Amino acid sequence: MMIYDENIIHNYTDNEIYEKGLEYYNKNLVEDFVVQIYSTENSMVNRYGIDTWVHSAFTEAVYNVQIGFNDNSGFTRFHCDCLYFNESYRRKGICKHIASTLFKYYKEKSNLVMEERSAFNGSKFLDNIDNMLNNIHEKKQKLNVKINYHYNNTGRIKSHVEVKVGVNRLYIIKDIERFLEAMEDNIPFKLSKAFQYNSKQHEFKEEHKDLIALFKDIYEFNKISRLSLNYDRGIIKLLDGRKLYIPSRQVERLFKAASNSDINITINTKEIGEVNYYEKDMPLDFCIHRDKEDLVVLPKGDLPISLNDEKSIFYYKEALYKPSKEQIKLYLLLEEALGYEQEPMFKIRQSEGERYASYMLPLLKSISKNIDICNELKDSYIIEDFKAKAYIDKEGSKIKCNLVYTYGDVDIQIPDNTSNNKNELILRDKLKEKNIENVLMELNFKKGKDNFYLQGDESLVYFLKKGVLELQEICEVYYSEGFKTLKLYDYTSIQTNLSINNNNLFKVDFYIKDINKKDIATLFKAIKHNKKYFKLRNGNFIDLENKELQKLVEFIDNIGIKKEQLMEESIELPLYKAFAAEQIKQIDNIENVNINEDLINSLKEIRSFKTLDASVPDNLKGILRDYQVSGYKWLKYLSHMGFGGVLADEMGLGKTLQSIAFLLSEKEKGTSLIVAPTSLLYNWKEELERFAPELKVLIIQGNPEDREELINSIKEYDVVITSYALLRKDADRYKDYGFYCFILDEAQNIKNPYSQNASCTKAIKSRIRFALTGTPIENSLSELWSIFDFIMPGYLMNYNTFISRFQGPISKNVNADALSKLNSLIKPFILRRLKIHVASELPNKIQHKISLDLTKEQKEIYTAYLAAASKKIRKEIDVQGFEKNRIKILGVLTRLRQICCDPSSFIQNYNGESAKISALLEILQQALEENHKVLVFSQFTSVLKNIAFKLDSNNIDYCYLDGSMTSEERVKVVNNFNISNSPMVFLISLKAGGTGLNLTSADIVIHFDPWWNPAVEDQATDRAHRLGQKNSVEVIRLITKGTIEEKIYTLQHKKREIINKVLSEEKHGGFISSFTEGELLELLEI
Repeated sequence: MMIYDENIIHNYTDNEIYEKGLEYYNKNLVEDFVVQIYSTENSMVNRYGIDTWVHSAFTEAVYNVQIGFNDNSGFTRFHCDCLYFNESYRRKGICKHIASTLFKYYKEKSNLVMEERSAFNGSKFLDNIDNMLNNIHEKKQKLNVKINYHYNNTGRIKSHVEVKVGVNRLYIIKDIERFLEAMEDNIPFKLSKAFQYNSKQHEFKEEHKDLIALFKDIYEFNKISRLSLNYDRGIIKLLDGRKLYIPSRQVERLFKAASNSDINITINTKEIGEVNYYEKDMPLDFCIHRDKEDLVVLPKGDLPISLNDEKSIFYYKEALYKPSKEQIKLYLLLEEALGYEQEPMFKIRQSEGERYASYMLPLLKSISKNIDICNELKDSYIIEDFKAKAYIDKEGSKIKCNLVYTYGDVDIQIPDNTSNNKNELILRDKLKEKNIENVLMELNFKKGKDNFYLQGDESLVYFLKKGVLELQEICEVYYSEGFKTLKLYDYTSIQTNLSINNNNLFKVDFYIKDINKKDIATLFKAIKHNKKYFKLRNGNFIDLENKELQKLVEFIDNIGIKKEQLMEESIELPLYKAFAAEQIKQIDNIENVNINEDLINSLKEIRSFKTLDASVPDNLKGILRDYQVSGYKWLKYLSHMGFGGVLADEMGLGKTLQSIAFLLSEKEKGTSLIVAPTSLLYNWKEELERFAPELKVLIIQGNPEDREELINSIKEYDVVITSYALLRKDADRYKDYGFYCFILDEAQNIKNPYSQNASCTKAIKSRIRFALTGTPIENSLSELWSIFDFIMPGYLMNYNTFISRFQGPISKNVNADALSKLNSLIKPFILRRLKIHVASELPNKIQHKISLDLTKEQKEIYTAYLAAASKKIRKEIDVQGFEKNRIKILGVLTRLRQICCDPSSFIQNYNGESAKISALLEILQQALEENHKVLVFSQFTSVLKNIAFKLDSNNIDYCYLDGSMTSEERVKVVNNFNISNSPMVFLISLKAGGTGLNLTSADIVIHFDPWWNPAVEDQATDRAHRLGQKNSVEVIRLITKGTIEEKIYTLQHKKREIINKVLSEEKHGGFISSFTEGELLELLEI
């Protein structure tokens, strides 16, 4: 429907009535009504009617309001029997009673009407289908159309038509508006006693359909105009009885649409009869003769009559024409000169004869092929077509051009106008002469005393490139030998050769004719800055206005050739850049870049990925699984070839262990750097100490002074580990160091190419770079570009090129070609395995712990609390003895564990961070992006609630279960978690959910804090790791370093028997009584 919302009321009235209408509606002065829907046969266009009463706000009066509208045109009828409407509607718009009714419609009825309309249309659609199927074999009669066109130059709208339609005999349409309305509503319309139009029986011939479409458009425009407030302000009714008025802008469309129909025309009351319509120039006729000493120009017959204000359609010599724009433009100039008298003509005085005739005759010839020139004029003037010749010469830094115009035997030198003519008058073609001189001026030639001259390199280059051809199109051109020495080279003079050298490096060589190697960088700079040309030292030029050269500059930028390298005899780059070079050449179809066959074969071999026959370090044999051995060899192969790579295995498949195996095997090649999130620093250290004790490991941490001292000692270590946060602070301190291998863990931390993380990591110098991430793409392909820009700078071209070639086409349109090309580029350098791919090699349960350092604020609270509590308890033991303080010791241990988890769980107004929660969020985000379901267990419900708050803040879906929930609530939340197909987190209190639940839809279990008894943790883990689980379950324990948690974790392994005796689901007294005084106090040591 065309009626959208109540704002449309503004179109029908002013602000005052609008506000009063709203007030009447709000006062409930509009009686309720039902919107009536009226069907239109064989059409999906419906009509609607409102008929209601509106009460006065001040008297007992009640006013009848009627409103009509339809699907196509919106409102078609308003009526109110109030005095304001009857006297002022056409001048001021609708009244407040109608406005209030419209408000009631929009606020209460419109949605219901839309629903009824849908049901109504559905039923009508089926009815129409039935009718169509019933009538499918009934052939409709074809209607003919004939128009009578009338033009009256005194009318406000100068054109109107009268229309006849019929099958064999044609009938005049006496009420064109009602006829078009009947067509719209698909109802019959009687044209005469003998003929009735019926859409079921008749249809217009194909050649008339554009004409009927025009009539319908005018009908719609007329209908809308009549509804507007401006109706009585001078808008003319376009349909009046048998007359259908044609606005000036539609006249051209009328004759184009009617070109296949019969057209009778009447011009200024003079009936012409049937005429043809042509889209070509008018065959204008003129004559020129002498009247005494003057020249007289006049048309032969009547001048054309323009039928529209746009001067595009003319009636001339009993035909209609749509001439070319050029003829129209010149004819209108001539028409103005001829005047509009009874006998149009103009005279040229003898004194001006040659000058004016030299312009007038070419003008007439350009718009008319039939010009009569009397013999007397032919004898007195030279009336010959002229020839123009241009003589081009080089004189020093200038280019000279001499023009010669020839009329018959007469040569005229330009610009001084000297000639060998003696007596005769010459009717020169001043238009063509002026055109030639204008072309020279446009080519930046200046007019001198004896010739035209050109100065400046830019003008000269353009002349050599295009100007010569432009001049040749309008005159004969002759060149001197000096001019012929000038050369303008095009892009084919620049050749680029790509190859591979004996050192396995990618080699780029440029060959450019007549150029010194030292000038190549300047040349490419000129291309990059969109210069139009480059001047060689010998005075010749290279044309730079060519897309191929722009492609070449982009090619150089994208493979990372630096300015200083362009001056070298041969440019050598890392071999990985040859992949990008090959791809860019193919994508851009760069013509003048040639790839050596040896290089092509080398790239094919690398793509086939033949693993390096590298043996696993002895102490890792039997530890690495087969897929991890493959990953290790993949890293070895890439490093051997000088490439970087992205190890993108799914979370839990041992990216860290594969990297450690590689670092151990490359120990002798130099110091390597690992940058990881703060939460994973000690995890790396512990894993290195466990699997590669031979490697000397240094963690960069502490205050700025400590870190500076540690950085100064990095050469003494095999592996250096730091965090992203500290690398940002210490970036300048690494400038003087170069590393053998640089590994980024959780490399999605540099996904924003403009972030400090990205810029700082990319500034570090290293021979080989690897990125570890389970999610190389989280939201955008630009993240992948940033990671590749770290491992192999320039490999995926520069950022803007990558966005335009790959991210835009793939993200917006899923462009298959762009996707295929990107895949072929990245495939050799990304290794990604999912757990389902290597399921046969995985144990049922993969367990590991992540060691974390407390935040600065946590550490201060922990140390202070531990010191104070330990001191106090020791004093009380001294006074009261050990046995009476067991419960107090338990309370202190509980508080210490809470501080490790999240101090805000019991300390009011604590606003600091929690190292564990920060690490948990990182793990969860990666797990969810890899489509996992995760169980998170904690003994502290206050901690779980804080975690839930963080998940809400990060828009992470989760379920929650603790001991306060009823059995019904437990069942419901478990079912919701299990039936969900989306990745999700389940926060569970260890005591409430550690047993009795089946959560096999999860495949990752995180123990947020350690419990004394590992059997209790195992029971919780078995909520996921149980019968019905189809995947390996990854179990992660978060342990804070140097805290009671680390001691509990040690106890879980060293004192399992004691802990099993101590810890039960009974009271904590059993736990306390099983430890000696020395063992308990050891837990409280700082």
